[in-house]
Amino acid sequence: MIKKTLYPAIFLIVWHLLVLSASARLIHPKPNQTPPPTPMRASLYYQKGHTYVSGQLGKKDFKKAAKYFRMSAQLGFAKGQNEYGVLLQNGFGVEKDLETAALWFRRAAEQKLAAAEFNLGLTYRMGLGVEVDYQEALYWFKRAAAQDYSKAYTSLGLMYVNGQGVSIDYKKAYEYYLMGAKLGNTRAQYYVGSMLLRGKGIDANWEEAIKWYKKSARGGFIRAQNTLGNMYQNGKGVTRDFTQAISWFRLAAEQGNVLAQLNLGIHYYMGWGTDRDWEKAGHWFEKSAKGGNRRAQYNFGVLLRDGKGIDKSYKEALKWFLKAGAQGYPRASFQLGIFYEKGYGTEPNLYEARFWYEKALEQGIEQAESALKNLGQNMPRAP
Repeated sequence: MIKKTLYPAIFLIVWHLLVLSASARLIHPKPNQTPPPTPMRASLYYQKGHTYVSGQLGKKDFKKAAKYFRMSAQLGFAKGQNEYGVLLQNGFGVEKDLETAALWFRRAAEQKLAAAEFNLGLTYRMGLGVEVDYQEALYWFKRAAAQDYSKAYTSLGLMYVNGQGVSIDYKKAYEYYLMGAKLGNTRAQYYVGSMLLRGKGIDANWEEAIKWYKKSARGGFIRAQNTLGNMYQNGKGVTRDFTQAISWFRLAAEQGNVLAQLNLGIHYYMGWGTDRDWEKAGHWFEKSAKGGNRRAQYNFGVLLRDGKGIDKSYKEALKWFLKAGAQGYPRASFQLGIFYEKGYGTEPNLYEARFWYEKALEQGIEQAESALKNLGQNMPRAP
């Protein structure tokens, strides 16, 4: 009697375990699985959230946007699910939660929303709230690409360049980049230009490379703008033209690119393509320096040391030389040796001076060798 009552119970337990195990392994949605219709108000909640996240009402309000996206998402609206996932992933208006973001991306992706398929692919590629899984990333990127979602083509190209889940294949990468580029994706256009310039995955063609760089740069892609500036500055693939260089550097610099800010500062400092203007040079060097660029930190320190375009201040110059020196910039190391030896902006400290001179010598500054010899003659002897 006991056995007869136990068998059904054991069967049910085993059956539940098998179902749970199978559902845990289920990654991709079942084919031809049609999601249930969502109520009309789900779309209205999404639109309300969008007005807050875009600032259409005058000011962006991520907290209110999250509220309405969540309401839309809970009613099964794919766009609401995807946008709520984006806010969760970035911590905008809600507490950052990568795992929950990935779940919402999946729900939207299972409804074949291309943006969500791409976002889900990205979570697997980057390991955002899930284990890194390149095969899953490829699967979802390919699904999004099948709907001509341009970012997905770009990401597929990157995976073939880096050999993530596939063998490195520059030709395949170029093909994916080109598909994204033709859809107007500025990052893909930049990568197409880079591969044409270097002859990776395609025969080198500088004329075509510049064409794609310009498309990308005109679309606002900062790296393309800075690259074009460098090409015109150095006469690489184009006739050297400092005026053109300044034009492209300025576009990127005004968007906060620290390399472009440095380059623009150099043009003003040297008077390339413009009148020499140390004040404007200092303006751009300072911006780049505050963004962490070590060469700009050194250059700004030089202007402060010499009082060019800015009030002379050894103390401020020392501060920027220290920042550049801490990042291993050789010329900054040598200047720090001088400052500590002479007592510029600080009390003289021969031991600090020796430290920085030695560092500069290790970094290839030949002048540091004679500076160390001279310093040795003035070092206090041990009692």
